[in-house]
Amino acid sequence: MLPVASGEPRRIPHKHFLTSGIDLLAAWWPDGRHLLLGGIGPGDRHLNLMDVETGASLAFTSGTGSESQAAVAPDGKKIAFTAGSDDLDLLEIVLDGPSVRPLLATGRNEELGAWAPSGTQYVYITDAAGTPEIWLRGVSEGWVRSVLAASAGVPPTWRVLSDPRVSPDGLRVAYDAYAVEHAIWISQLAGGRPLPLDPDSTDQHSASWSPDGNWVAYRRLHEGKWELARIPVGGGKPYSLGASGQGGSTRGGTTDWSPTGEWICHLAPKGLELVSPDAGRRRLLGNLRPVYFTFSTDGATLFALHRSPTRHWQLAAFDVARGTERPTRTLPVPASAGLFSLTRHPDGKRLLSTLSTSRQDIWIMEGLAKPGGWWSRLWRR
Repeated sequence: MLPVASGEPRRIPHKHFLTSGIDLLAAWWPDGRHLLLGGIGPGDRHLNLMDVETGASLAFTSGTGSESQAAVAPDGKKIAFTAGSDDLDLLEIVLDGPSVRPLLATGRNEELGAWAPSGTQYVYITDAAGTPEIWLRGVSEGWVRSVLAASAGVPPTWRVLSDPRVSPDGLRVAYDAYAVEHAIWISQLAGGRPLPLDPDSTDQHSASWSPDGNWVAYRRLHEGKWELARIPVGGGKPYSLGASGQGGSTRGGTTDWSPTGEWICHLAPKGLELVSPDAGRRRLLGNLRPVYFTFSTDGATLFALHRSPTRHWQLAAFDVARGTERPTRTLPVPASAGLFSLTRHPDGKRLLSTLSTSRQDIWIMEGLAKPGGWWSRLWRR
């Protein structure tokens, strides 16, 4: 809490770790002691009432959907909030066309898929178990198993997982784990204890493997500035490759190492930038600022997802050698839908993305009593 006129900021002694995001927009109760906010714990998609003096909280709403972005009436007798659900599915973009087709679509959320080098398996993030986890799925056999499960009880602790990438040998996966710190971790696909990539940085994102699997390129906050870096996987100090764009994305997609090993692409402050692994060469690509991009399997083309001025989704393609943009193609996806993440299939004929469709409505809850009474007695227990 930050005093408006004077005084020192004070941290609310909550028992959960919080993360930034639209689900955490908080609303003050008129008594000035309670906050109504959403998603305060792993897998929590509902509104919670928090006592800012003690940090204690109570579930305020429940159900199979999600509630967020509450607004409390001045008299505290009713609230307005957003309710609904998002549906996330894995979508393939076929480059010969382009056309799109679903890869995995169920009643739960599946997102941020990335192919294994074999092309017969892929990793993705799902909330099928209630909390975001990383799963591995075989295409033809139809089997699925957990790679990183909350029930395993091993670090890292996370509220959000993002940007999984399988190593070139097909044995490991690197990913972002969002908690008190934002960190990249590496897990064995066969199981075992995860290992942190860079223990010296408290904010890092978007791992991308070198073609030989010995290095990882990523973006990190170092000495108050964001930079592109690479680090040896077996241990060692990071090597800075220059300034990078600020912050991370829970939807991933801001670093990609070319399969040829010649370039690393990232979103620099001025736009898409190619950087050589020794930082000796760098070149900007066009005027677009897409967050989601990936190289083709031969490294000759960089594909990028972006919205047109009319809000339609388009797939841009850059000639890496010439630095020029090829004709942009509009994707047959509703403008109201969201597309995020972009990874390549080893056969070079298709890309993997995440399709997001949403239905949200505004609801009003009336006849509320002010916090206290039985709420206070329950908190004391």
